[in-house]
Order: sequence, then C-alpha cells, then structure tokens
Amino acid sequence: MLKKYKNDLPSFFEQLGFNSGDFTIQESGLNTILTFRESPMKFIITQNNTDFHQFTYKNTIFNPSFSQNIFNSKYLTFAQIKEHLKAWIDKELSPYKFELDEPDQFTFWLNQHDKYVNIESINFDTDQPFNKDEIKALKEGLLETKSLIIKEFHLVQAQQIILSERIQYLIEASNRAGSKTDWKNILISTILNLGLTLALDGEKAKQLWSLFGKVLNRMPSIGDLINQINAP
Repeated sequence: MLKKYKNDLPSFFEQLGFNSGDFTIQESGLNTILTFRESPMKFIITQNNTDFHQFTYKNTIFNPSFSQNIFNSKYLTFAQIKEHLKAWIDKELSPYKFELDEPDQFTFWLNQHDKYVNIESINFDTDQPFNKDEIKALKEGLLETKSLIIKEFHLVQAQQIILSERIQYLIEASNRAGSKTDWKNILISTILNLGLTLALDGEKAKQLWSLFGKVLNRMPSIGDLINQINAP
C-alpha cells in the first residue's frame, strides 16, 4: 500500500475515538492487515497487483468462531475501502470491543461481599503503603466504578477513553504511592479533575463522587471533601 494511503489511517482512527495503540499494521505481499489490539479481529486490505489505487478487502466477523468473510470481488478506491472499514467497526468491532471492555458484572456480584469487606478494612489515613490484597480490592472497585459512571452519565467514546485513563492512573498509583494517605489525596485530585474534564455541572459532580463512594465505601462525603479541600 502506498504511503499516501497508509498515512491517512491514523487520522481516520482518531476521528472514530481510537488511540494509536488500538491497532497494529502488518504488510504481507499485497495485503495490509489491520489488527485490533492483540485480538482475532482483523481488517485486511488487498491491493490490486496491477494498480496502486485499487483495492479489495475482507474482515473478521464477530461470532463464536471469529470467521472471515470472503474477499470482495470488486476492486474499490481507497475512499470506498474506508467506508467499508467504518462499517466493519460499527457492525463487528464495536460489539467485540464492548464485550472486551465490559466488566464481568456477574462475577462482581458473586464476590461483592468479600470485596466490600476488603475495601472497608482499608484505613486510608495511614502512612503505610497498600499490600497486595488491598491493591487487588482497589483495582476491582475502581473498574466497577468505571462501569457505573459510563452507564450513569451515558459517556461517549471520547469521554470513556478519558475516564479509562484516569481509572488506570489510580490503579497504577496504588502500587507506587508511598502511603495510603498519599493515594487518597491523588484520588481526590483525580475525581475533581475528572469532573472538570468531563464538563460536569455541580449536581453531576456530586453524582460522580457518589458513584465512587458506592464501591469505595470508605470514601468521605461531599461535605467532608469540601472541608478537606478548604482546610489550611
């Protein structure tokens, strides 16, 4: 594939809300293989062997066997290929991505009692770092919080990406924070920043805090938070 076409793909994916790490590209002969993360979901663009500007394609179907359709027998322009690529993303890749990213609610429900107990047992006001069990409980709680926020606020894909980055930041911070108090301060700052980034009004910002509190039961109330922020 000519670079003029290949270089058009990053902006195409970014407009659809994807990051640079979401796809890998591999060229093999006349084939350009686009693979979503490390998954079976692929979109294969094949160049005409006599014309740089004519292509056909095939793609993975989201079904139990991840089968592929046959190559389109008609050669298309690159603009038409992008239309088919978008249609594949909408019809096949988006449901797969949703299934991949969706938390396992049933497993969460089965384990929520133990998880809540673990989180409730954490004292966030000490200078001790988290142990492995506490880090695991926090991770599970934060991932569940992400799911609750997406459903409550009906976030679009770009907002979901921002939220996922913030949640991942908090998970990683639980491993490197010098103390639980340090992590709690990081958490407060992150939630406040997230409310601003998502352009939430005052009431929705309170709802955001409440959603974190549903899972992380030892979170302070809104009043306590305001007092912490305004404390000298």
